[in-house]
Amino acid sequence: MISSDNKFSCCAILKKKDRETFDFLYAEFNSQFYGIALQCLGDKDLADNIMILTFTNIWRDLEKFKGDTHQLKSFCTCILMRSLRNHFPPASSAENEEIKNEKQLKTISI
Repeated sequence: MISSDNKFSCCAILKKKDRETFDFLYAEFNSQFYGIALQCLGDKDLADNIMILTFTNIWRDLEKFKGDTHQLKSFCTCILMRSLRNHFPPASSAENEEIKNEKQLKTISI
């Protein structure tokens, strides 16, 4: 397994889709990403599915990664957020109006 000290070499190897390095990447981000997904979705099964989708997309998109060690987490986080956004259908304009009205009511009632 690759140590945290070798993250720079990890970035170079990631582009080659080295399995050991991908396992390192999964170990680095899975817990935090799972927590975010679980908080957003409120369901363990859905969060598990989002993790599978997210890491599959990370694996698929590794060729697009052109950053350094500091950008690796941002790259992976963007893929997680894209997975979460794709899970939720866009809100209709009626729902958006309802949300606006609800916020105004909460503000007034305080």
